[in-house]
Amino acid sequence: MLPEKIRELLRNLLTSHYAELRKRIEFRLGSPEQADDALHETWLRVDSMDMDKISVIKHPASYLVQMAVNISIDQHRRKMRLLTDAEIDEMVTVADTTTDPVRILAGNQEVAALERAMDGLSYRRRAILLAARIDGMIHRDIAARFGISERMVLKELSAALAHCSRQLERDVLAQRGPTNKKVSENGQN
Repeated sequence: MLPEKIRELLRNLLTSHYAELRKRIEFRLGSPEQADDALHETWLRVDSMDMDKISVIKHPASYLVQMAVNISIDQHRRKMRLLTDAEIDEMVTVADTTTDPVRILAGNQEVAALERAMDGLSYRRRAILLAARIDGMIHRDIAARFGISERMVLKELSAALAHCSRQLERDVLAQRGPTNKKVSENGQN
C-alpha cells in the first residue's frame, strides 16, 4: 500500500471510529482524560510520521490503540522525569547538614557518651543489647544464644536500656522500648 494511502486509512479510522477507539484506549489507560490526550497526540503523529517506514498494517484499529497507549506511557515517563521549578529551587537551597562541624562534634560526643554508658553494663547485658538493637536479632534467637528464656532476655534488655537511659539522662525506653517480637506466620504476635 502506498504511504499516503496508509496515512489516509489511519486518519479515516480515527475520525470514523473515534468513540470506539477512545473507549478501548480508556480501558487500557484507566482514564478518560489520558485517552483523550493520547488520541489527540495519535492524530498529530499520524499526520507527521514517515509512512515510508510502514509497509503493511494488518489491524489498523489495534495499531492506533497501541500507538495511543505507547504515547501515553511516553508522556507519563517524561512527566515523571521532569522537576517543577519549585522542586529545583528547593533542591538548590537545601543546606547540607551532614558536613556541619557542630553536628559532627555533637554526634561524636553522643557516641562517646553511649560507649561510656555501655561500659557500665555486664558482658551478657551488653551483648544482649547489641544483639537486639544493632544486629536486629529476635528475642527467641538471643535466648537460644545465651541459653536463657525469652522473658530473661526482656528483663536484661530492659535493664540495659534503663541503665543507658540513666547514664545519658534520657528516656531511652520511651523512644525504643524493650520489645522485639517476631510476628508469626498467621500475623499474630
